[in-house]
Amino acid sequence: MNDFDKELKYNLYRNVKEILHPTISKRNISNYKIIINEDLMPLRIFYPKRVSNIENIVIYIHGDAKITNCHGKYSNISADMALEYNQLVISFDYENYNDLKLLDLYSKFYETFKYIYLELLENGITEEKITLIGDSTGTNAVNYLLNNMVKDNIKISKQILFYPLVSGEYFGKSKFSSLQEEHITDKELLKKVSNYFSTKTKYKKDLKDENIFALLKKDFSNYPETLIICGNGDIFLEEAKKLSELLQEKSTLVEIPFAFHGFLKNNDVDMIKDFQNKIKEFLMK
Repeated sequence: MNDFDKELKYNLYRNVKEILHPTISKRNISNYKIIINEDLMPLRIFYPKRVSNIENIVIYIHGDAKITNCHGKYSNISADMALEYNQLVISFDYENYNDLKLLDLYSKFYETFKYIYLELLENGITEEKITLIGDSTGTNAVNYLLNNMVKDNIKISKQILFYPLVSGEYFGKSKFSSLQEEHITDKELLKKVSNYFSTKTKYKKDLKDENIFALLKKDFSNYPETLIICGNGDIFLEEAKKLSELLQEKSTLVEIPFAFHGFLKNNDVDMIKDFQNKIKEFLMK
Protein backbone atom coordinates (compact mmCIF):
# COMPACT_ATOMS: atom_id res chain seq x y z
CA MET A 1 0.00 0.00 0.00
CA ASN A 2 1.29 3.45 -0.87
CA ASP A 3 -0.20 6.87 -0.17
CA PHE A 4 -2.55 6.62 -3.15
CA ASP A 5 -3.83 3.06 -3.20
CA LYS A 6 -3.91 -0.27 -1.43
CA GLU A 7 -2.73 -2.14 -4.49
CA LEU A 8 0.21 -2.05 -6.89
CA LYS A 9 -0.07 0.28 -9.88
CA TYR A 10 1.80 -0.26 -13.12
CA ASN A 11 3.49 2.34 -15.29
CA LEU A 12 1.83 3.81 -18.37
CA TYR A 13 3.84 6.05 -20.69
CA ARG A 14 2.03 9.16 -21.90
CA ASN A 15 2.90 12.72 -22.88
CA VAL A 16 0.99 15.78 -21.68
CA LYS A 17 -0.98 16.07 -24.92
CA GLU A 18 -2.16 12.47 -24.51
CA ILE A 19 -3.17 13.23 -20.92
CA LEU A 20 -5.31 16.15 -22.11
CA HIS A 21 -6.77 14.06 -24.95
CA PRO A 22 -6.92 10.47 -23.65
CA THR A 23 -7.13 7.69 -26.20
CA ILE A 24 -8.13 5.08 -23.62
CA SER A 25 -10.79 5.34 -20.94
CA LYS A 26 -10.18 7.92 -18.23
CA ARG A 27 -10.79 5.24 -15.60
CA ASN A 28 -8.01 3.10 -17.02
CA ILE A 29 -5.55 5.99 -17.06
CA SER A 30 -6.33 6.74 -13.40
CA ASN A 31 -5.36 3.17 -12.55
CA TYR A 32 -1.75 3.68 -13.66
CA LYS A 33 1.31 5.63 -12.68
CA ILE A 34 1.81 7.93 -15.64
CA ILE A 35 5.37 8.38 -16.86
CA ILE A 36 5.87 11.51 -18.96
CA ASN A 37 9.66 11.38 -18.80
CA GLU A 38 11.99 8.84 -17.20
CA ASP A 39 13.83 11.67 -15.40
CA LEU A 40 10.69 13.12 -13.83
CA MET A 41 8.31 12.01 -11.10
CA PRO A 42 5.48 9.63 -11.95
CA LEU A 43 2.04 11.21 -12.02
CA ARG A 44 -1.46 10.11 -11.17
CA ILE A 45 -4.17 11.53 -13.41
CA PHE A 46 -7.83 12.00 -12.48
CA TYR A 47 -10.47 13.29 -14.87
CA PRO A 48 -13.67 15.33 -14.57
CA LYS A 49 -16.92 13.86 -15.87
CA ARG A 50 -16.29 15.13 -19.39
CA VAL A 51 -12.89 14.77 -21.02
CA SER A 52 -13.63 16.84 -24.12
CA ASN A 53 -12.20 20.37 -24.15
CA ILE A 54 -10.35 20.07 -20.85
CA GLU A 55 -9.02 23.48 -19.85
CA ASN A 56 -9.08 23.61 -16.01
CA ILE A 57 -6.07 22.00 -14.37
CA VAL A 58 -5.20 21.23 -10.74
CA ILE A 59 -1.64 20.25 -9.90
CA TYR A 60 -1.77 18.54 -6.52
CA ILE A 61 1.00 17.69 -4.05
CA HIS A 62 -0.38 15.56 -1.25
CA GLY A 63 0.92 15.55 2.31
CA ASP A 64 2.87 12.85 4.09
CA ALA A 65 0.40 10.12 5.01
CA LYS A 66 2.13 9.40 8.33
CA ILE A 67 1.04 12.88 9.40
CA THR A 68 -2.36 13.11 7.71
CA ASN A 69 -3.33 9.44 8.29
CA CYS A 70 -4.37 9.25 4.64
CA HIS A 71 -2.58 5.99 3.77
CA GLY A 72 -4.06 4.56 0.58
CA LYS A 73 -6.63 7.37 0.29
CA TYR A 74 -5.06 10.00 -1.95
CA SER A 75 -6.40 8.31 -5.06
CA ASN A 76 -9.98 8.80 -3.84
CA ILE A 77 -9.21 12.31 -2.61
CA SER A 78 -7.77 13.27 -6.03
CA ALA A 79 -10.64 11.63 -7.91
CA ASP A 80 -13.19 13.51 -5.80
CA MET A 81 -11.41 16.80 -6.58
CA ALA A 82 -11.60 16.11 -10.29
CA LEU A 83 -15.31 15.32 -10.27
CA GLU A 84 -16.49 17.92 -7.75
CA TYR A 85 -14.54 20.86 -9.17
CA ASN A 86 -14.62 19.88 -12.86
CA GLN A 87 -10.83 19.89 -13.07
CA LEU A 88 -8.20 17.62 -14.55
CA VAL A 89 -6.17 16.70 -11.46
CA ILE A 90 -2.48 15.93 -11.91
CA SER A 91 -1.07 14.44 -8.70
CA PHE A 92 2.57 13.69 -7.95
CA ASP A 93 3.27 10.08 -6.99
CA TYR A 94 6.53 10.48 -5.08
CA GLU A 95 6.61 7.21 -3.15
CA ASN A 96 9.95 6.22 -4.72
CA TYR A 97 11.50 9.58 -3.78
CA ASN A 98 10.73 9.48 -0.06
CA ASP A 99 14.37 8.82 0.83
CA LEU A 100 15.38 12.23 -0.51
CA LYS A 101 15.96 15.13 1.85
CA LEU A 102 13.33 17.84 1.57
CA LEU A 103 15.14 20.37 -0.59
CA ASP A 104 16.25 17.61 -2.99
CA LEU A 105 12.70 16.28 -3.09
CA TYR A 106 11.29 19.75 -3.72
CA SER A 107 13.80 20.30 -6.51
CA LYS A 108 12.47 17.16 -8.22
CA PHE A 109 8.92 18.45 -7.69
CA TYR A 110 9.85 21.71 -9.36
CA GLU A 111 11.60 20.04 -12.27
CA THR A 112 8.50 17.93 -12.90
CA PHE A 113 6.10 20.84 -12.38
CA LYS A 114 8.00 23.10 -14.76
CA TYR A 115 7.95 20.45 -17.50
CA ILE A 116 4.19 19.89 -17.07
CA TYR A 117 3.46 23.62 -16.93
CA LEU A 118 5.31 24.42 -20.16
CA GLU A 119 3.69 21.48 -21.91
CA LEU A 120 0.25 22.64 -20.77
CA LEU A 121 0.91 26.10 -22.22
CA GLU A 122 2.11 24.48 -25.45
CA ASN A 123 -1.21 22.65 -25.62
CA GLY A 124 -3.38 25.73 -25.19
CA ILE A 125 -3.93 25.77 -21.41
CA THR A 126 -3.51 29.30 -20.04
CA GLU A 127 -1.88 30.12 -16.70
CA GLU A 128 -5.24 31.44 -15.41
CA LYS A 129 -6.60 27.90 -15.66
CA ILE A 130 -3.88 26.26 -13.54
CA THR A 131 -4.35 25.89 -9.77
CA LEU A 132 -1.82 24.51 -7.29
CA ILE A 133 -3.13 22.51 -4.33
CA GLY A 134 -1.24 21.10 -1.36
CA ASP A 135 -2.24 19.63 1.97
CA SER A 136 -0.18 19.42 5.17
CA THR A 137 3.49 18.84 4.23
CA GLY A 138 2.46 19.18 0.57
CA THR A 139 1.94 22.90 1.23
CA ASN A 140 5.65 23.23 1.99
CA ALA A 141 6.45 21.84 -1.45
CA VAL A 142 3.94 24.26 -3.00
CA ASN A 143 5.75 27.12 -1.25
CA TYR A 144 9.04 25.93 -2.74
CA LEU A 145 7.50 25.81 -6.22
CA LEU A 146 6.18 29.37 -5.90
CA ASN A 147 9.57 30.67 -4.77
CA ASN A 148 11.33 29.06 -7.73
CA MET A 149 8.74 29.96 -10.35
CA VAL A 150 9.85 33.60 -10.13
CA LYS A 151 13.22 33.01 -11.79
CA ASP A 152 11.53 31.23 -14.71
CA ASN A 153 8.73 33.80 -15.05
CA ILE A 154 6.15 31.10 -14.39
CA LYS A 155 2.81 32.19 -12.99
CA ILE A 156 -0.39 30.58 -11.80
CA SER A 157 -3.61 32.31 -10.82
CA LYS A 158 -4.66 30.40 -7.70
CA GLN A 159 -3.55 28.06 -4.97
CA ILE A 160 -5.40 26.12 -2.27
CA LEU A 161 -3.65 25.15 0.96
CA PHE A 162 -5.24 22.59 3.26
CA TYR A 163 -4.02 22.80 6.88
CA PRO A 164 -0.60 24.23 5.93
CA LEU A 165 2.57 23.82 8.01
CA VAL A 166 4.19 27.20 7.59
CA SER A 167 6.03 28.29 10.76
CA GLY A 168 8.68 25.62 11.39
CA GLU A 169 8.17 26.19 15.11
CA TYR A 170 7.77 22.53 15.99
CA PHE A 171 10.79 21.92 18.20
CA GLY A 172 9.95 23.16 21.68
CA LYS A 173 9.49 26.91 21.29
CA SER A 174 6.79 28.76 19.42
CA LYS A 175 5.05 32.13 19.45
CA PHE A 176 1.80 30.27 18.67
CA SER A 177 0.00 29.35 21.89
CA SER A 178 -1.45 26.11 20.50
CA LEU A 179 2.11 24.83 19.96
CA GLN A 180 3.33 25.75 23.44
CA GLU A 181 3.66 22.74 25.73
CA GLU A 182 1.07 23.77 28.27
CA HIS A 183 -1.56 24.28 25.54
CA ILE A 184 -0.86 21.47 23.06
CA THR A 185 -4.00 19.38 22.52
CA ASP A 186 -2.43 16.87 20.12
CA LYS A 187 1.12 16.13 21.24
CA GLU A 188 1.33 13.02 19.06
CA LEU A 189 0.66 15.05 15.89
CA LEU A 190 3.25 17.66 16.84
CA LYS A 191 5.77 14.87 17.50
CA LYS A 192 5.12 13.42 14.03
CA VAL A 193 5.57 16.82 12.40
CA SER A 194 8.78 17.65 14.30
CA ASN A 195 10.22 14.21 13.50
CA TYR A 196 9.31 14.62 9.83
CA PHE A 197 11.11 17.92 9.38
CA SER A 198 14.10 17.05 11.58
CA THR A 199 14.77 13.77 9.74
CA LYS A 200 13.98 15.06 6.23
CA THR A 201 16.28 18.07 6.35
CA LYS A 202 19.96 17.71 5.58
CA TYR A 203 21.24 20.55 7.80
CA LYS A 204 19.83 22.34 10.83
CA LYS A 205 19.90 25.60 8.89
CA ASP A 206 17.31 24.10 6.51
CA LEU A 207 14.77 24.39 9.33
CA LYS A 208 15.10 28.17 8.91
CA ASP A 209 14.72 28.12 5.13
CA GLU A 210 11.93 30.21 3.61
CA ASN A 211 11.76 27.72 0.75
CA ILE A 212 10.33 25.25 3.28
CA PHE A 213 8.38 27.42 5.74
CA ALA A 214 6.37 30.28 4.27
CA LEU A 215 6.20 32.36 7.44
CA LEU A 216 9.97 32.90 7.20
CA LYS A 217 9.41 34.85 3.98
CA LYS A 218 9.56 38.64 3.93
CA ASP A 219 8.00 39.09 0.50
CA PHE A 220 4.79 37.40 -0.66
CA SER A 221 4.50 39.18 -3.99
CA ASN A 222 5.04 35.83 -5.76
CA TYR A 223 1.96 34.34 -4.09
CA PRO A 224 -1.22 34.07 -6.20
CA GLU A 225 -4.79 34.29 -4.93
CA THR A 226 -4.83 31.87 -2.01
CA LEU A 227 -7.55 29.87 -0.29
CA ILE A 228 -6.46 28.45 3.08
CA ILE A 229 -8.66 25.76 4.62
CA CYS A 230 -8.01 24.53 8.14
CA GLY A 231 -10.04 22.72 10.80
CA ASN A 232 -10.88 24.76 13.88
CA GLY A 233 -9.53 21.89 15.98
CA ASP A 234 -6.16 21.81 14.21
CA ILE A 235 -3.21 22.73 16.44
CA PHE A 236 -1.67 24.51 13.42
CA LEU A 237 -4.67 26.80 12.84
CA GLU A 238 -2.96 29.85 14.40
CA GLU A 239 -0.09 29.78 11.92
CA ALA A 240 -2.54 29.35 9.03
CA LYS A 241 -4.29 32.49 10.27
CA LYS A 242 -0.96 34.31 10.40
CA LEU A 243 -0.17 33.39 6.80
CA SER A 244 -3.60 34.59 5.72
CA GLU A 245 -3.02 37.87 7.58
CA LEU A 246 0.32 38.40 5.81
CA LEU A 247 -1.18 37.70 2.40
CA GLN A 248 -3.85 40.34 3.10
CA GLU A 249 -6.31 40.77 0.22
CA LYS A 250 -4.77 37.85 -1.68
CA SER A 251 -6.03 35.38 0.92
CA THR A 252 -9.26 33.83 2.09
CA LEU A 253 -9.19 31.69 5.24
CA VAL A 254 -11.89 29.09 5.87
CA GLU A 255 -12.20 27.36 9.24
CA ILE A 256 -14.03 24.04 9.15
CA PRO A 257 -15.99 23.34 12.37
CA PHE A 258 -15.09 20.18 14.32
CA ALA A 259 -12.28 19.35 11.87
CA PHE A 260 -8.68 18.37 12.57
CA HIS A 261 -5.44 17.89 10.66
CA GLY A 262 -5.92 15.50 7.74
CA PHE A 263 -9.68 16.01 7.40
CA LEU A 264 -9.60 15.36 3.63
CA LYS A 265 -9.94 11.65 4.48
CA ASN A 266 -13.12 12.36 6.45
CA ASN A 267 -16.43 10.83 5.36
CA ASP A 268 -18.64 13.35 7.17
CA VAL A 269 -20.99 14.56 4.43
CA ASP A 270 -21.74 17.95 5.98
CA MET A 271 -18.05 18.68 6.56
CA ILE A 272 -17.17 17.69 3.00
CA LYS A 273 -19.91 19.86 1.49
CA ASP A 274 -18.80 22.78 3.63
CA PHE A 275 -15.30 22.99 2.22
CA GLN A 276 -16.28 21.81 -1.27
CA ASN A 277 -18.66 24.74 -1.65
CA LYS A 278 -15.94 27.19 -0.55
CA ILE A 279 -13.54 25.71 -3.11
CA LYS A 280 -16.11 25.94 -5.91
CA GLU A 281 -16.68 29.62 -5.13
CA PHE A 282 -12.93 30.24 -5.12
CA LEU A 283 -12.27 28.44 -8.41
CA MET A 284 -15.12 30.28 -10.15
CA LYS A 285 -13.74 33.75 -9.27
